[in-house]
Amino acid sequence: MDLRQSIAVQTDFSSWLMKQLISTRVKDNNFVFSPLSIHVVLAMVAVGSGPPARDQLLRYLMFDSIEELNSLSSQIATRLLADGGPLGGPLLSIANGVWVERSLALKPAFIETIENAYGAH
Repeated sequence: MDLRQSIAVQTDFSSWLMKQLISTRVKDNNFVFSPLSIHVVLAMVAVGSGPPARDQLLRYLMFDSIEELNSLSSQIATRLLADGGPLGGPLLSIANGVWVERSLALKPAFIETIENAYGAH
């Protein structure tokens, strides 16, 4: 899946999520949310999950494989959030986080994927 197709998938996901939220939660209220942030956090959780949770998250995010999902996230981190201005510094910066119980150990492969594909520090 190329970047254009991946963005179309994320747009579909975002539209679906917005309709769900509006129809069930915020009918008569103002509401702001970041579909990109929700998508990135759920993708990071999918990276650290095993079956069946990962499979459910992939279906929810509308991706066929964790590799496709990581590829999109990597492209977002390197292309869409890249510095394109002559003065330096990001034009757009996002901060997302996933918190893990301290007694649990993170697998090195998870940390490597999150750092490389998602630009996590």
